[in-house]
Amino acid sequence: MTETGTHCWSRLAERFRACFGGGNALRFIRAPGRVNLIGEHIDYAGLPVMPMTIDREIRLAFSPRRDRTVRLRSCDDRFAPATFESARSISPSPQGAWDNYARAAWQTVNQNLGKICPGADILVEGDIPPGAGLSSSSALVVACALAVLAGAGEQVDPAQLAAWLAEGEQYVGTRGGGMDQTVILCGRRGYACRIDFIPRRIEHVPLPDSHAFILCDSGRRAEKSGAMRARYNMQPHLCRLLTALMARRISMEFGEPVPLRWLGDLWLGPACLTTREFLALADRALPDGPAGPREVALRLGCSVEEVREQWFSVLPDPDDLLDLRARAQYTADEYRRVELARDALYDGDMETLGALMLASHEGCRDLLGVSCPALDETVEAALYAGAVGARLTGAGFGGFVIALVENRRAPALLDAMNARFSRLFPDLPGPGAFPACSADPAGPSGY
Repeated sequence: MTETGTHCWSRLAERFRACFGGGNALRFIRAPGRVNLIGEHIDYAGLPVMPMTIDREIRLAFSPRRDRTVRLRSCDDRFAPATFESARSISPSPQGAWDNYARAAWQTVNQNLGKICPGADILVEGDIPPGAGLSSSSALVVACALAVLAGAGEQVDPAQLAAWLAEGEQYVGTRGGGMDQTVILCGRRGYACRIDFIPRRIEHVPLPDSHAFILCDSGRRAEKSGAMRARYNMQPHLCRLLTALMARRISMEFGEPVPLRWLGDLWLGPACLTTREFLALADRALPDGPAGPREVALRLGCSVEEVREQWFSVLPDPDDLLDLRARAQYTADEYRRVELARDALYDGDMETLGALMLASHEGCRDLLGVSCPALDETVEAALYAGAVGARLTGAGFGGFVIALVENRRAPALLDAMNARFSRLFPDLPGPGAFPACSADPAGPSGY
């Protein structure tokens, strides 16, 4: 459980002064991590998701400066000190550098406010496990953005700021949606956060009193760098390709252009299809099996060279064949699961919610290919230990599993998953499992 209270912030203040000296008035910001209960890999398609905040967080102690210099330090020695200048366009550090998240925040706020905000001295600490799929990176971006605004004397509506940062975080090289930033800024203690994107809307859904959510470490980190970043970015790229193929087909059938920005526009935008109609359109618009540039070019009505340049050159292997029908089927299934999961939470039907979580994991594994043996085995272990449902959470490829369990069985599940983690991964820091307790959204804090 995260450390809170006067001692936490007073210790951070002492460490700040050891790094930077007295400085101006010291301020504090916290930003929680998040766990996605259901709705994986569909936020960037414009479809609803249902995450919640957790009581693991990023904490900042900062002092605004009068100049544009940003000095960044971490309490974790693995992250080297960094310095950069606030500007409309800020040059990035090498790919994978942690200070790029602060750079992304400063550049995003500067560009959206239309002015150059002052710099700051910042000390960062936190207890969100990195590479866990619990959004430590977005929490850092959000916390830094709030520091930028505080130093500039500006206030921005949290939902608006989340939209800014969803675009701005692409600075670091990942192409996601707006789920993480929105729940971190707009979540609520005691509630899941159902987020719609067409149009943007937030619904706070009460969490159950009878059951608990437990986070279980798979023992494999879900890093978003190098080849793994390419695999992560491939998922939103496939959604954009699906959108292009289905937009062309439906425009041909309607006899006029049908503008689509997101795949979700087929349900919620100008096309306004049912799920059955969406899947029927997919049958007409998409190649029958795994497809390469030639099959895609035939359906888009352009040259193979154009398709290879726009759609295949960015893939981890441009010669790979794409199973577009599997992606369409998963998207339709997961959209439906989010709707049913919301109803199950309101009805207190945890058996149904657990079944939906497991089906979501199976879709990520079988249709998207974003799971891995470590995640699959952790899901199975959680179910064996008494969970009524479990699934990967976050982008996949590693990280944590979220399990749903009756309150009375939660201690036994925690013990079993921690013992398993210690047995399989004796060299990794624990705990292997801990409760996912909801938390307040990001904002200022102190003592």
